[in-house]
Amino acid sequence: MRSVVERFPKDCLLTVDQEAVRSRVCPLSSVEPKKAVLGTKVFAPQVLVRGPDFKVYVFKDDKLAYIHSLEELNRDHAGERIFNVGQDVIDDYLGRSQKRQVAGKKEYADGQLIRGSDMKVYFLTAGRRHHVLNLEELRTHHFGQEVFNVSDEVVAGYESLD
Repeated sequence: MRSVVERFPKDCLLTVDQEAVRSRVCPLSSVEPKKAVLGTKVFAPQVLVRGPDFKVYVFKDDKLAYIHSLEELNRDHAGERIFNVGQDVIDDYLGRSQKRQVAGKKEYADGQLIRGSDMKVYFLTAGRRHHVLNLEELRTHHFGQEVFNVSDEVVAGYESLD
């Protein structure tokens, strides 16, 4: 047990209400703090987040739930703040890793864009690469997606779909 107010300035006069609060005793918390990996972001339940693709999610039981419509957002979360987060946060909570590292070799997930030294951009799907032919295709199908600059060895490591 500990006092709610343990320290106060010297020569400070307290009112009756303040003295009552000061003398009130509260138990120390028996709840263990949640363990987290250093550097990861932890969000409270019912917090709204928006990824770079402008999809809005709500945290429920340490998982993300996608909000499918504006009606659902207004009905269940009217007036609540929406936090903008990076795609890596969304992927971490949805169980999809943005980049995985296996034995020192980086692997890129399906749906990501990579670019070799020849400046050609490739879309990864099913562990294979598809050449994005022009800016129009890039803008239409992959707008706002990050393009990862990689070595030619990494590009060559993915079989071509073309």
